Amino acid sequence: MGHMKNYKELIKELPSNRLVCTFGEFQPPSAAHEFQVKAVKKLAEQYRSDHLVLVSPSLKEDYLPADKKVQYMNLMFPVTNVQITEGTIEQSLKELSRKYRSVVLVTSEDLKEHFQKILKKANLPTIEIISAGDTDPDLNKLCESAKKGDYTKFKKGLPSSLRELDSRRLMNDIRQNMGLDMVREEVKFS
Repeated sequence: MGHMKNYKELIKELPSNRLVCTFGEFQPPSAAHEFQVKAVKKLAEQYRSDHLVLVSPSLKEDYLPADKKVQYMNLMFPVTNVQITEGTIEQSLKELSRKYRSVVLVTSEDLKEHFQKILKKANLPTIEIISAGDTDPDLNKLCESAKKGDYTKFKKGLPSSLRELDSRRLMNDIRQNMGLDMVREEVKFS
């Protein structure tokens, strides 16, 4: 007689009802993304569903490797399910739509059309796109500040939840990936 599946195994295979997710290169993760992540978690709470923040490898220049991005996002956005995408966005969405009966994709206004094209091409009518407003134009300034070594300006672009130590570390990680020296700040003891 074959092995009878227990409840836990069966549940694992059943599609969950709904997932609220977002994709991003998070290049680098910043205060601009905080809004997006919060929108995902708020919706997931309202729907009583799973949530997922997917980090895709950067297409253009990569200021931070994906695992580093996840590390900083875990510090910025605690109790958030942050994962690295394995394949393309299209592949990930196909996979998710097999696992969930409905998927809600939260994105910024400027990327909405881009995602609509992907969904059409992949023939995924069960995925709904919700815009969480515009992308922050200050995102590029964050990398600029890191390049210049202007920590005060850099810090302004980060969520306030990120500790001083980690904020400085993030700036130096970005600088390192740009092939620049680390900025050592003199520590003021008050």
